[in-house]
Amino acid sequence: MIRRWGVFFGAIVLGGCSTIGGWFGEDDNAEPPTPLVDLVDPMSVTRLWSTSVGAGSEGKRVNLAPKLYGDRLYAADHEGKVVALNVADGSTAWDVDLDVEVVSGPAIAGGGLLVLGTANAGVIALESEDGSERWRGKATSLVLATAEGGGDMVVVRSVDGKLAGLEAGDGHRRWLFEQTVPVLSLRGVGTPVIYDDAVYVGFANGKFAALRTVDGSPLWESAITVPRGRSELARVVDVDADPVVRSDRIYAASYQGEVAALVRDTGIVLWRKEMSVVSGVEEFGGLVYVSDEFSDVQGLDADSGASLWKQDALHARALTGPVVDGDYLVVGDFEGWLHWLSREDGSIVARVQLDKSPIQTRPLVSGDIVYAYGSEGDLAAYRLERP
Repeated sequence: MIRRWGVFFGAIVLGGCSTIGGWFGEDDNAEPPTPLVDLVDPMSVTRLWSTSVGAGSEGKRVNLAPKLYGDRLYAADHEGKVVALNVADGSTAWDVDLDVEVVSGPAIAGGGLLVLGTANAGVIALESEDGSERWRGKATSLVLATAEGGGDMVVVRSVDGKLAGLEAGDGHRRWLFEQTVPVLSLRGVGTPVIYDDAVYVGFANGKFAALRTVDGSPLWESAITVPRGRSELARVVDVDADPVVRSDRIYAASYQGEVAALVRDTGIVLWRKEMSVVSGVEEFGGLVYVSDEFSDVQGLDADSGASLWKQDALHARALTGPVVDGDYLVVGDFEGWLHWLSREDGSIVARVQLDKSPIQTRPLVSGDIVYAYGSEGDLAAYRLERP
C-alpha cells in the first residue's frame, strides 16, 4: 500500500527511467494531515529578511536546496534561474538564467564551483564569484541528487543507479560506478557524501557503499535493508535519505526498511531500527534524529538505536528531514510552516510560516540563523529568539 502522500515512484525500463506515479494524497488510504494546535507560551521567531528566487520548484519533486559559501547564499529555481544572495540582508549579488530546467543543486565544489543538475541529464558548473559558466557536462540519466564536491572532484549520482566522478576543472568524467536499480524505485536519490578520501552513498536496492574518490573503486558495500514482500511495490527500499558521515560512524536510512549505524571504515552494521524514512537523517550530541515516512519525528540513541522520544503532533504533514539549530531541531511542512522542536524531548517550542506552499527541502542552519526555501520560490532567513 502507498502509505505516504508525498512519494513519487519511477520505473526502470531497459536502462532508462520514467515516472509512473504522482502525488498519492487522493488515495483512499492516505491519512489526513494533523491540524496544528496553538502552542502554549511559544518562543519567538524573527524573520531577518526574505526574497524571491524565481519560480521555485513549481510543484515538481526536484532537489533545489540552497547552499552557503562564504558570505553568500546560493539558490536556484526549476526554470533555470540561479542567484547569489548576500547573507546579511538577502540582497542579490548576481543572478543568471541557464536556459534549461534545473532539477538539483546548487552544490559547492572545490574552489567555489557551483554545480547543478538539469532536466536533460546535464550537469552545469558556475563560478560562485560572478555566476559565469565554467563548463557543461552530461550524466547517464537525470541527476536528482545534489552533487558533492571534494578537492578536484565532483561526484554526481543519477537515477539509473550510476555514480560518476567528474573533474572539477572541466567536467571530464574520471570514473563511473554502477549499482543495479530495481524495477520500482522512489523518484529521488540521496546525496553522496565525501569524507576524507572516500565517497559514501546509498542506492535504490537498499545498499550503502564507500568508494575511493580518486578512481571510484569500492572500499566496501553493506545492506542497510533487504527487500521484503511479494509485490514490487512492497519491495521498494531506496536509501534516499541523505546520510550523516562522522569520523567513525555513518547513519543512514531507507524507505520501508531501517535506520542503521555503520562503522565508517568497514561498513559493518552496528545496529538497525525498523523505520521507513525518505527525508534526511541528522545526528548531534549522542542522538540520531529522523522524520519518518509518516512525519513523526523521533530521537534515537546514537549508540544503540533505541527510541528516546517520539513527536507525532505533526503526523502526515509531509515533513522535511530535521536539522539542528542549537538545542532545537527545525523541520518544514507541506503548508510552509517551520517548526522548532526541543532536542531533549521533541516538544514543539515555536513555529512560523514562510508562505502557504510546501517546504520540500531541509532548512539550512548557519550559526543561529535558519534559511528556508518554499516551493513557490520564497526564501527567508529566521532566528529563534532564545530565552
